[in-house]
Amino acid sequence: MKDEREAGGKADEGRAGFVCDVLPQADPTTVSETLRAAASQGDLKPEDRLKLTLPDNDEFAELYAAGLATGIDEDTLIAKSMGLNSPSQMSEIQLEYKERIKTKMRARVQVQRQKETLRPGYKEFENGKTYYERGMYPEALTAFTKALDEQGPFTKLGGEIQMWQALSYQACGREEEAKAVYLSVENSHPMPQLRKQAYELR
Repeated sequence: MKDEREAGGKADEGRAGFVCDVLPQADPTTVSETLRAAASQGDLKPEDRLKLTLPDNDEFAELYAAGLATGIDEDTLIAKSMGLNSPSQMSEIQLEYKERIKTKMRARVQVQRQKETLRPGYKEFENGKTYYERGMYPEALTAFTKALDEQGPFTKLGGEIQMWQALSYQACGREEEAKAVYLSVENSHPMPQLRKQAYELR
């Protein structure tokens, strides 16, 4: 059986990698040109200028929140969204908008978190993570199984539940069952980033 710290670290590492790999990115030249154009247009409101910088969708907010949860700093997340490798590569105009973008993303993440609490299986999922972090792996497995029954396997949340379910199987010494969960996600989940994560953790 794998050491639970090793399994947990592998999950964090896989998740952090997946966040940065799939974070929606724009061409940095296009972003800079768009920002310059926005800055030069006096009739464009600040909030409209901000809309030109980042994709306005729930998936981006989820990935941004996931990045924060795995310890990726906000400046790096913003840089990645602009197609850059690090904040040091930002232009003066991109740096000018960075703080405004952070404020906007924090608000969107908050709204996203509020939505998540209403999803079927979310409460059991959170309970399972708490059990897992306390080393109560059989209880965690029970909670994740119940959460998956309520949520279903093919949503983003359903995929995340299965990742934790597999880790719980491993922590309980049930390696074959863990592998079966990873393979199931890898072969059938509709979201490419979750399939990739399952492949890496397997």
